[in-house]
Amino acid sequence: MKTFLRNLGAALLGYVAVSIVSFVLPVAMWMVLGPEGSFRPESWDTSTAWNAGWIIVAVTGAATGGFVCSKVAADRRGVWILIAVLLVAGALALAFYVPEGEGVRPADVGMFEAMASARSPAWLGWLNLPLAAVGAFFGARIAERD
Repeated sequence: MKTFLRNLGAALLGYVAVSIVSFVLPVAMWMVLGPEGSFRPESWDTSTAWNAGWIIVAVTGAATGGFVCSKVAADRRGVWILIAVLLVAGALALAFYVPEGEGVRPADVGMFEAMASARSPAWLGWLNLPLAAVGAFFGARIAERD
């Protein structure tokens, strides 16, 4: 029971790490790309640059979570719990995803309005599921080599 609780705690800590990275890196991307680089012209649809950046964010976030989880977990099962949590959370996010942005996007839009209104392509949401699993797995493998 102690091992399970330690693995569960490690998975939750890994999920927190994923969440932090998945917030900080898109903020940095927004600062670099701005509204014109983050969206297609006059649209709430995310740009190719943003979508490519998001793939990097997804892998980096998941790898960071897998690394943290592996360092804290009692054994490898902690990472498998993290992967399960990431897959379930990702599937729920896909199931309840409703893009809010409609009409023409104003030229000057704030980051939080952009976060709420952006319309990412469906393939990117589906791609996030395997990226999360693979990223967490390889992040854990890196931690095991240290």
